[in-house]
Amino acid sequence: MKMFFKFLLQFITTIGLLSNLVFVYGKTDCDVLSSIYKSFQVESKITWKENTNKCCSTKGIECKDYRITKIDLQKKELKGSISNEISSLSELEYLDLKYNEITGTIPETIGSLSKLIYINLSENKNLKGPVPKEICSLKNLVGLYIYNSMLNGSIPECIGELSNLEELCLDNNKLEGSIPETVGKLSKLKNLDLENNQLSGIIPDSLTKLKEIEKIKLQGNKGLIGNVPDVHGVKECSYANTNLCIKEGSTICSNNLRKCTDDDFKKVEEYKASNKNKSTNPNSKNNNKKSKGFPISIIILIIVLVLLAIIGAILLWRRISKCNSDRNNRIINSSSQNVILPISSTSLHSSSNDILQSPKSGKSLVMVSHAEDDDSLPPRLSIDESLFSYVDINEKPDDNEKSDVNEQLSVNEQLSVNEQLDVNEQLDVNEQLNVNKQPDIDNKSKSSIGIDQEQYQNQILYQNLLNNQDYYLN
Repeated sequence: MKMFFKFLLQFITTIGLLSNLVFVYGKTDCDVLSSIYKSFQVESKITWKENTNKCCSTKGIECKDYRITKIDLQKKELKGSISNEISSLSELEYLDLKYNEITGTIPETIGSLSKLIYINLSENKNLKGPVPKEICSLKNLVGLYIYNSMLNGSIPECIGELSNLEELCLDNNKLEGSIPETVGKLSKLKNLDLENNQLSGIIPDSLTKLKEIEKIKLQGNKGLIGNVPDVHGVKECSYANTNLCIKEGSTICSNNLRKCTDDDFKKVEEYKASNKNKSTNPNSKNNNKKSKGFPISIIILIIVLVLLAIIGAILLWRRISKCNSDRNNRIINSSSQNVILPISSTSLHSSSNDILQSPKSGKSLVMVSHAEDDDSLPPRLSIDESLFSYVDINEKPDDNEKSDVNEQLSVNEQLSVNEQLDVNEQLDVNEQLNVNKQPDIDNKSKSSIGIDQEQYQNQILYQNLLNNQDYYLN
């Protein structure tokens, strides 16, 4: 979670820098300095023209390749607040605005000035607000001086990330809370001055890791309790007007600090227990401060999960729809390939005598369908027995009828042998033969042998199907 908030902090700082770069796009550093002067209400001191680099010759301003590297405007009667546009001075290394009348807060965009080595905003009585966390991004910072002002809030925990910091002077403000444990990470720190604030709690034992430390000033913080850690090498210290003490026999710099009693150690234990309870109590003030950003991460996580769920649901729905569509298409194609053909009973009599044993009424039909299980198989020819009509072969037709039947069959055989003959031509021949047929054939003989115009045409189609070899009889 800490890594997440660290990344979020860097992201916000970068966005702030980019937004300011967009805002001042096309401006020179001197144009940015003009904006800073205007925010400090000293427009009369702008002696250079717009879109020029003439400001580099102004007292207190230093440039390198026309980029401002130093701003030293101490004791210039500056009023107003520090402009956010200061973040556009990406080459700035030195910023000194002490002994002025600057108001407002320290802008968060100051964290984008990655080349800053020195910051001094001291002696501005109306400069208020907290020390911004974004200041922890200034990895090259050596000196941070903001004393004799109106700063409030707590010292940011990330202060330990300023690995090159040598002097941290935040004295004579209204800072509260405890001294961060991370101060022990400032391995190059020589001067720690936090006196005359409203700090409380104990001095973290991590201060014993400060091998370069020379000065520790904590006087005037009445809320500080417990013993001073054995920080060796300290040459100058002040702990007056606090509840601090030193252990019996300690040889560290104490400036005549009193010896610790059992009551002091008891208070330390109570303080540690209280802090432990606060860290586990969701209603505690400190915990609420620490978990301020927690709901944001939860909201982001929920949004991401919801978006993923929606995308997954859409993809699943499209896949199901496609499967259903393909299935319906297969069913439609399968159904469309089923062809029902009527067939003459005479042809069936000549091809399958087993089927023509019992007479049935109705039209003669043949069902041509594709195999459903394997599309690679050729379509097969099946007979719908429930609709098939049979011919009574035991009934003997008269001579005229026999002559007619034989004539039809001989023509049928001739047509079935000639595979290249067009179906329409076959139908024309059939019509011609039917015209020559004797008109006095009675209805009984037609019904008994099943020879009429429709059945003859169907017989021709059936024979062509069998001769085409694309189907097989089931």
